[in-house]
Amino acid sequence: MLTRTLLSIAIITASGCAGDAPPDPPPAARPAAADPSQFTLPNLTAAQRAQIVGEYSQLDPTGEIPRGLLEDAIVYFDVNKAHIPKTSYFVVIDLSQYSGHDRFWLVDLASGAVEKHMVAHGAGSDPSNTGYATKFSNTPNSNMSSLGFFLTGEIYDGTHPHSMRIDGLSPDGSPNGMANTNVRERAVVVHEADYVSDSNTSQQGRSDGCFALDPEIELSMVDRLTGGTLIYAAKAPLNPPVGTKPCGTIAASGGVIDNGDSCFVSGGPATGLRSVTTAGYNDNLVWTHTTNEASEQNFAEWDFNFASSGRYLVEAYTSAAYAESKQAAYVVHAGVTDTTVTLDQTAADGWQPIGTFDFAQGAGQFVHLGDNTGEPGSGDVQLVFDAIRVTPAD
Repeated sequence: MLTRTLLSIAIITASGCAGDAPPDPPPAARPAAADPSQFTLPNLTAAQRAQIVGEYSQLDPTGEIPRGLLEDAIVYFDVNKAHIPKTSYFVVIDLSQYSGHDRFWLVDLASGAVEKHMVAHGAGSDPSNTGYATKFSNTPNSNMSSLGFFLTGEIYDGTHPHSMRIDGLSPDGSPNGMANTNVRERAVVVHEADYVSDSNTSQQGRSDGCFALDPEIELSMVDRLTGGTLIYAAKAPLNPPVGTKPCGTIAASGGVIDNGDSCFVSGGPATGLRSVTTAGYNDNLVWTHTTNEASEQNFAEWDFNFASSGRYLVEAYTSAAYAESKQAAYVVHAGVTDTTVTLDQTAADGWQPIGTFDFAQGAGQFVHLGDNTGEPGSGDVQLVFDAIRVTPAD
């Protein structure tokens, strides 16, 4: 009798995780694979996302899942639920985290409860065997994990008993490196693996591309997920989180949102964010290192809920002791318009203007700053997340 510890979602290559997985049965005898063309990657405003997220406010009440990834899954699930056969659960996997951390979450949509587990990534995604996945692929024989949205398929017995096929819904060219439409061809599946254990907080073993899980829970997990459950694997959120409710209202006279306030959100790998309590506005700030990646890893967002519409001056507080970025790209979402303003954070020790913008009354407006500045020396350059001030332009 099999002993199993953790559900194992395994992404595998044709010669890897699946091993002796049987070929697909004839088309007439097998369940239909998911058709990616039926699924839509939502492209919504912050206000539209906030409306959807608000309908799922019961999910993850203790904040186990990185908020941006949870909201990505919620919005994708809601927009595509007519094409999702199983709607009792969905799964979120954060592949930015160390393999010795819980980074696989099963979300119960009825109760809102979350189960957290360990999960392995592919050896090709972690060629130096550091415990961090840094490379991803949709190519057969790459031994890499894939990112994106998946739909679970049928159960079969292969090298790993009671394995579960999955189908990719994210075509090549999707944002944030998501590409997974070859997972069935690559024999990327969900299965157990004895090199993964929920009780091991050190580095887990690596698969040949699979999300491999502790055998103790695989049987129960696969039985709950099989036949059309949504899975989302990512390293960074597609959109800044909107939160479960609007934060405090900004009066017509303006106001300040500091890091640590309820209207401030920082995200991405926790290891990339550093807090300081000896500098910055009100003697506190957060900083991270810049990158030259196409997609942001760490980010900050200051959310606005205006009591009155109007034209407001937006300013950022930068501390000379920590600010080093000369290409900080602040995205101001005012009304329905996004404007990107590049700011030299070293130009002032204190407040410096981002610009003047027309804001609508209400929530769903924000300033967003990501770490992917692309400037020379990225990886060593410090980017500061501190206070944002808005004042009437007149």
